[in-house]
Amino acid sequence: MTKVRSNEQLIKNYRLEVQDCIEGDLLSPFDTIHILTLRDELEKRYCDLTAEEKKNLLVVDLKLLKNAEVFYSELRRVYKFGADKPLENWWVHIDKVVSGDLVVDLGKRKVRNSGKKMAVIRVEGGGWA
Repeated sequence: MTKVRSNEQLIKNYRLEVQDCIEGDLLSPFDTIHILTLRDELEKRYCDLTAEEKKNLLVVDLKLLKNAEVFYSELRRVYKFGADKPLENWWVHIDKVVSGDLVVDLGKRKVRNSGKKMAVIRVEGGGWA
């Protein structure tokens, strides 16, 4: 039976792996894919996060965005971009963030494809963030 990790533990793991990526301490470029998996899971749980957990997630997301080029350089070695996920899942489109084709506003939880309107990030269950 798989143990379900708490939101707080997922955020902690996400933070540690992002930090390892930024510092060049990943054991393998495949660890960057695990970062995507963690972030996907956190997005699924977003409505259930406490205010404190949302704040902690925002801090890690900001760190990832500020270091998008480092993350991208590791991820591109093992990941095929062009995922069928929506642009609102900006972490799987980090190539577009680095190129400037995708603008992310974490404070408003919105993304903008260059030249297009802002899209509000939908959360699990169809609610609005």
